[in-house]
Amino acid sequence: MPVLLCLVLFAVPPTEDILKLAIVDFDVASFNKKAKHHYKSQQNQKKQEELAIAQVVMGELERELQVEFDIVERRKLKTVLNEHKIATTGPLNGGEAKEVWRILKADRLLTGTITEYQRREKHFKSKRYKIDRMTYTYHLAASFKLIESHSGAVLVVATVAVRTDSRELRQHDLDDTSFRSFLCQKLALGMRERLVRDLRARQEE
Repeated sequence: MPVLLCLVLFAVPPTEDILKLAIVDFDVASFNKKAKHHYKSQQNQKKQEELAIAQVVMGELERELQVEFDIVERRKLKTVLNEHKIATTGPLNGGEAKEVWRILKADRLLTGTITEYQRREKHFKSKRYKIDRMTYTYHLAASFKLIESHSGAVLVVATVAVRTDSRELRQHDLDDTSFRSFLCQKLALGMRERLVRDLRARQEE
C-alpha cells in the first residue's frame, strides 16, 4: 500500500490574501518491495518505520509551505471529511475533490505517493589510512499530481527523488542517526520547488 500524500495547493498571487492549504491523511507503503518479512514482528517494525518517514515528510511539507499558505489543522480537517463521508486516506477521485472545494473553498488538490525509500550500507575499511567504518546511502522519492478541485482536472504530474549519504550528513555536522529528518527535508523542498516551477510554466503558456 503506497504512502499517499494528499494536500490542497494554491498558487498565491502577490496582490491577494494568503489561501488555504489542507493536508489530508495518507496511507503507508512497503517501500522496499524486494524485502521479505517472514515474521509478524518484522512486518510491524517495518510499518512503524514507514509511518515515521511519512509523518516527517508531511511535517516538512507543512514547514515549507506555511509562510505562503494558511494550513488547515489536520485533526479538524479529518473531522470535516468524516462528517461528509469523504475518504480520509488514499487518493481522492474527481467527485471527492469537488467536495473538498465545496466544503473548504480550496482551489487545488495535491495527491501523491512516496514511491521509494531505501537505506544501503557499505563497510569501508583501509589499513593504510586506518579507517574502519560503515557508510550509508539513503534514497527517497515521491510522485504527485495537482488537481483543480472544482473541476477535477489534473494540472501537474511530477516525480521528485532525493538522496543523501554519510559524507553529506557530516558536511552538515550531522551523523547517520539524523538521516531521516535531513532526507525528508530535501524531499519536501524538492516537491515545493517542482510545484512552483510547473505552475509558473503553466501560467506562462
